[in-house]
Amino acid sequence: MEDWIRIREGGVELRVRLMPRASRDGLQGLHGDRVKIRLTAPAVGGAANESLLRFLARLAKVPRSRIRIVLGARDRSKTLLLESPEPERLARRLRSSLEVAVDKRASRD
Repeated sequence: MEDWIRIREGGVELRVRLMPRASRDGLQGLHGDRVKIRLTAPAVGGAANESLLRFLARLAKVPRSRIRIVLGARDRSKTLLLESPEPERLARRLRSSLEVAVDKRASRD
């Protein structure tokens, strides 16, 4: 079972572990029951949260306005809701993106 992603009515719930002030933006892999995301933005004044929302919008190919933080706005561990009329399709896209990121990381190590 994948605890980091759940299909909900009208969208996908995504559990993330944020790494602000990283050297570059990207998916890192899994961190327990969450997907680890690196961002160059600092965790100051909401900059990391805004960067996270923009990053996920590009990754998931959904409008930024359809993504919201539902838990952990002031934490590194967050739960987000990505609204979509086709949540199964969105979940497949996110799973695929994570697989690609993990494969790239494994090939570098």
